[in-house]
Amino acid sequence: MSKFGLKKTCSFLRAMTRKKIVMATLFSLFATYNSPVQAEIMPTIDSNGGLGLGSAYEFGQSTDNNSYEISTFDAETNTINTQSYSVNIKDNVESGSRIVTDGNGGSSGYNGTYADQFVHHFDYTTGSNTATSAAIGAGIFNCYKNSVINTIVGDYINLAAISNTANAHGVAIDNHGVIGTITGDFIGNHAHSIASNAWGGVINNVGTGSGYSESMGNITSITGNFISNSLQSDNGYVYGGAININQGWIGSINGIFIGNKAVDAATTGIGGAIILQNNSSIDNLQADFVKNVAKTHGGALSVRDSEIANINGNFAGNEAIEGNGGAIYNVTSNNGATITDKTSVIGNINGTFYSNKAGNDGGAIYNTNGAQIEYAEGDFIANEAGNNGGAIYNDSTIADGSSIVVDGNFLNNKATGSGGAIYSKSDIDLLANGHSNVIHGNTSGSGEAIYMEGAPAQEATYDDTDPSIELTPAVPAKIPNLNLKTDNNGEWVIYDRINGTEGLYNVNMTGGGTVSLYNDINGGNVTLDGTRLNTVNNDIHVYNVNEFTVKGDSSIAVDFDIKNEQMDRITTADGESNYAGNSGTLDVVEMNFLNDTKKNKASVLFAEPELAHRVLNHGKAEGEIHKIVTPARLYDIQYNVHNDDNRGYFEFSSNWNPAVLAAPVVLQTGIQSAMNTTIQYAFNHLDTYTKIPKFDRLTMMQQNKYAAAVSSDFNSNLTSLKEYNLRENRTSNQGIWFRPYVAFENIKLKNGPKVDSITYGSFLGFDSDFHEHRNGWHSVWSTYLGYQGGQIDYTGVDANLNGGVLGITDTFYKNNFWTAVTLTGGAMFADISTMYGHEDATSIAAALATKTGYNFEFKDGKYILQPILKASYSFANMFDYTNAAGLRIDAKPLHTIQLNPSLRFITNCRNGWQPYVRAGMVWNLMNDTDVDAGAYHLPNMHIKPYFEYGLGVQKLYNHRFVGFGQAMLRHGGRNGIALTFGLRYGLGREPGVDYKNMTKWERFKAFFK
Repeated sequence: MSKFGLKKTCSFLRAMTRKKIVMATLFSLFATYNSPVQAEIMPTIDSNGGLGLGSAYEFGQSTDNNSYEISTFDAETNTINTQSYSVNIKDNVESGSRIVTDGNGGSSGYNGTYADQFVHHFDYTTGSNTATSAAIGAGIFNCYKNSVINTIVGDYINLAAISNTANAHGVAIDNHGVIGTITGDFIGNHAHSIASNAWGGVINNVGTGSGYSESMGNITSITGNFISNSLQSDNGYVYGGAININQGWIGSINGIFIGNKAVDAATTGIGGAIILQNNSSIDNLQADFVKNVAKTHGGALSVRDSEIANINGNFAGNEAIEGNGGAIYNVTSNNGATITDKTSVIGNINGTFYSNKAGNDGGAIYNTNGAQIEYAEGDFIANEAGNNGGAIYNDSTIADGSSIVVDGNFLNNKATGSGGAIYSKSDIDLLANGHSNVIHGNTSGSGEAIYMEGAPAQEATYDDTDPSIELTPAVPAKIPNLNLKTDNNGEWVIYDRINGTEGLYNVNMTGGGTVSLYNDINGGNVTLDGTRLNTVNNDIHVYNVNEFTVKGDSSIAVDFDIKNEQMDRITTADGESNYAGNSGTLDVVEMNFLNDTKKNKASVLFAEPELAHRVLNHGKAEGEIHKIVTPARLYDIQYNVHNDDNRGYFEFSSNWNPAVLAAPVVLQTGIQSAMNTTIQYAFNHLDTYTKIPKFDRLTMMQQNKYAAAVSSDFNSNLTSLKEYNLRENRTSNQGIWFRPYVAFENIKLKNGPKVDSITYGSFLGFDSDFHEHRNGWHSVWSTYLGYQGGQIDYTGVDANLNGGVLGITDTFYKNNFWTAVTLTGGAMFADISTMYGHEDATSIAAALATKTGYNFEFKDGKYILQPILKASYSFANMFDYTNAAGLRIDAKPLHTIQLNPSLRFITNCRNGWQPYVRAGMVWNLMNDTDVDAGAYHLPNMHIKPYFEYGLGVQKLYNHRFVGFGQAMLRHGGRNGIALTFGLRYGLGREPGVDYKNMTKWERFKAFFK
């Protein structure tokens, strides 16, 4: 359904490393294995304290049979360690040379210690097919029930027990009495029966019942490695390639079992390494089982009507060629042997099951007929079954109350039939206790990881001729439970499908943790009891189950496709009546939005009628609002049950998330506004010069041609011109000017938010002298550079802007008419802070503008009325960037045509004062933003028209220095106040100064005086 995403990949790896998992490789033992699991994670073995901890094993034998090696790879230290066994090959010794105890009960048994190396001993019989003709115990034959051997120390290599006419068993040690401790390695031993059966390829332990007190078939402990031991029967069965326990007891076994076989059988081969049968027991089995093989059942271990209290070890590469249980075969047979009915029980298993294989059912574990496995902690990786249950096959009867409790991962297991990981006809508990477990990559012929087989009820049948005679009794329905338990905030992460008999199996999710479900549960009766169900995997899915019950207050996290008005939800076979026994609430605590919508309203179906009134919206009841923020949108969410169909819907109203609007807002109110400010203040010479009456303006232009007449009183004081020969004492129009500004505004963008804005900056410019042209035209060119900054704030978004501009202006004058054109360009940098973090945006901008007006003078220029039209074209481009929420911002260039007609009224007062008022209107045309944020096209924003009006004053102190201040109010699209002031200092000759008689240094100082 969903791909193995990055977020769950992390969960997967955490689950794999919660134990000290090792098994980095199994060397050449698995060279031919090519499972997909290797591409994801190389599984490892961890025996959790047993021999070979953190190791994989390889067994080698020299060509002369004189030495043996066990190589171990330690994944923690990344080293290979090799243990060598060097032996002296003795001559074959005939039958009878073995050690045979002669105890005959009571205290007459042997009580001592054997310490010897047994090499190439064998027992070969040729007599008639009687008990005495069996080949038994080529090393030690402890044959009487009261015979006691306290200690056996030694290695057993290449021993053989061969019977031509009867059984062969217990090649190294055949025990019918009591043995204390056995210490040694058992390598290459072989039992072969030509006419009958063979069992116990190394050790055969036989008694009349478990328990040391019965003094028969008891061994306190075995410590050693069992390597390449085997059984063979030409005309019967073979049991236990290394160890056979029949009505016996072994306290503990500690070692490694590699390459043992119960294969060469005419009929049945069970227990490639160990078999327990007929009320036998092992208290503690601490061992790793690698590459052991059985012909039929239990590639490594077979437990029949017996018990193992604890198993601590790993099972890798074991195989049951034709039968069941590639690693473990656990069965209650009740076969009428010499014992009463005994349920097979394995208490605790702690270990990893890797690459085990069964020709039929249960690639790793086969548990059947009421047998029990109380608890298994470990991972099941790349196991395989030729029929059902790639990792586990569970066929115990429900009436026994038996179940398997498993705490571990199921990864890349395979079944040709059903249940790639698990096939169960009985209850099975999957436990995640305080950590995450993963079910992933398991495959089967029917397409699921877990298959639960139930059976319908059967009515009793009666004799047609006599209805009182019951032929077959009624049989109740068989409904197995798959219990997904999440104790101590544990989590099950299930990527594979769960399947079973339609309507005849239950999936119960319990505990205070989470079940992350990313595939179907086909035909199951699902109960959610106090657990969090997580279906978030970036893919919308409708889970169609047979029945759905919310038993305890539970929660769910879902994917949400608001664009197509769909969400993850659970429905039932008939959509209504099969919500059985609801007693809790289902709280939708998380919505993973896959996309956004521009719709103002949306309604999405979630719950069928029987569940509808038990749904909460992030802890809120029906009709209450919960807010959700996505990188692009803000949503107000309500959950309501509709009266027309009694189903539950999540209803949304939405707007844009302010954070995603940062680019168009900054582009419009920051960058573009800064360019418009530049245009407004670039005409400094024009704004200063045109406030002067025509007479004085013409005098200044023409002073190199003729002497000026005396001006009127008020403009005489204004200009400070005197009667003198302007040709000899001409001044210059050249000057430098400085113009800082600040504006405090709020701007309501059309289709956008309301923005609080502070803009500030300053311009430094230079004006040239007047240039005379034809037909009475004069011109002045100016150049300028400026710093621009600003702060923008709206709904949790802050932006700081800094930049600079450079431009040139040419101004033309003729009588009372004047016009100017300016060309400017610059760059600006924005540091934007949103709820997701900081963003950096870079932009460039340019503009071309004109400003044209005419002076209508009254009372010889005392009063001037100026109609003015400013028109401009500007261009602003913000470079693409990725915002703090991870969306790629693609802003198209912003083009603006601005028209600004205005009217200015100036009064020329005495002493050089020039107060004025100005009012105008500003229209921005063709200036909508065009910005994409990821897959979302953001609203096109622009500044609406606004009025601009205010007053100012200009003061001419002398022919060199001019100052002014201005305050303009804005109302409409922009609301606030803009403040600016200016200073201009004229450069050139001082009137009335004799420059001819000055030195160069004196002329220079006079030029700036």
